[in-house]
Amino acid sequence: MNKRYFFIVFAVAVLLVSAVLLLVINKVNSPTPISKVNAHFETTSQTWQIGKTYLVNLVIENKDIPTAATIHVIVDPQFLRIEDAKEGDVWTSANILQKKIDASLGDLIFSEGQGFDAKLTDKATLATLSVTALKQTKSTNINLALDSATAKVKSTVLNQLLSLPFSVSVSK
Repeated sequence: MNKRYFFIVFAVAVLLVSAVLLLVINKVNSPTPISKVNAHFETTSQTWQIGKTYLVNLVIENKDIPTAATIHVIVDPQFLRIEDAKEGDVWTSANILQKKIDASLGDLIFSEGQGFDAKLTDKATLATLSVTALKQTKSTNINLALDSATAKVKSTVLNQLLSLPFSVSVSK
């Protein structure tokens, strides 16, 4: 394991978390420039059945693959439960920096970074979520919160990660 690379990934993670905290908590202009990276949620079906668990991918749209990312996903806990989150396939390996799921609030915070000596792939899935349908509804959303962000090692720019809400219906 390369200690220098570990330090770089750790520094990017600290930068990412610090910048997000500045934006969210203080709501002040950050000295870190901000840009936007678009993403979207994908799954095999938008019609789900109660009691079944579905895999939902968060896919980066413009192939601007980061070195680290923090995603904050929110669902209505009355209808959906986030069971798990795993690294996507944008890197050959990843380091999970944080995974916090609060099922009662329908809240997930997931931070990951490019693995040691990992290479970029030609794929764009940043993370894969496991989500269980709990109760029948015509429509409920999987939302990416505004404090989701990405960063790169050789960049001073923090990228806000944006996605439209992803709607699913749940039936018996």
